[in-house]
Amino acid sequence: MAQTKPNDITKNESNDIIATLIRIIHFILIIFVILAPLSGSKILIQINIVILGYMLLKWISGDDTCGITELEYSVSNKPYGQGFIYRLLNGVIGLEENKFNVIIIVLTAIWLAVNIMIIRNMD
Repeated sequence: MAQTKPNDITKNESNDIIATLIRIIHFILIIFVILAPLSGSKILIQINIVILGYMLLKWISGDDTCGITELEYSVSNKPYGQGFIYRLLNGVIGLEENKFNVIIIVLTAIWLAVNIMIIRNMD
């Protein structure tokens, strides 16, 4: 039986590291979606419109899961649970996830409209 060296990481530790990186990327994407309209960059706002539009279409079509969250759970070898944003804000807001998702959909639609108005005013 081969002995492991002290600095060897196990598969679970490796998966935890990857899951943490996925959470960081997810957080950065959320910050981008929030801050892109403030950048004044037409291309960043256009990218933001595509991201927000995709999210809304996905949610309206009945798929309220997030691909990035699904990837995080898959890498962690855990069944899909609560969404990333819900886990982040649940302690502050204290709503059940279904009601929280409705609020997020409405806020996303409003933010998409704001982004579209900004782009229209840039031309």
